[in-house]
Amino acid sequence: KSIPMQEAVYAADGVASIISTDNFLAPMRGRPGIFLGYEGSGMGGDLLRQYYSRDLQEEMVQSPGLTIARRPKDFGEALVSLKRAQQPEVKESRDSIGRILDTVLRSTSK
Repeated sequence: KSIPMQEAVYAADGVASIISTDNFLAPMRGRPGIFLGYEGSGMGGDLLRQYYSRDLQEEMVQSPGLTIARRPKDFGEALVSLKRAQQPEVKESRDSIGRILDTVLRSTSK
């Protein structure tokens, strides 16, 4: 049974594709959109340049929640920043329950 994209996106941490419209919609759904635009034949960069002008690509990377990964390192950095954004915020607390929660949350975020 196929799953509608709308449901898949909400179950995902982000959306990564070459030129999918869902990359643009991802930030509106609370997820980052990562355009894969690697250099080399058939690696996405050629299609990005064909469909999106240089000016539009500049606008895309300035938009919150959108990234263009032009090389594997860029994609890795996007994934790392995604992981960091998902870490729970740990607040110091003086009562015993708060200290226990602080300790548990701190150990799960490492």
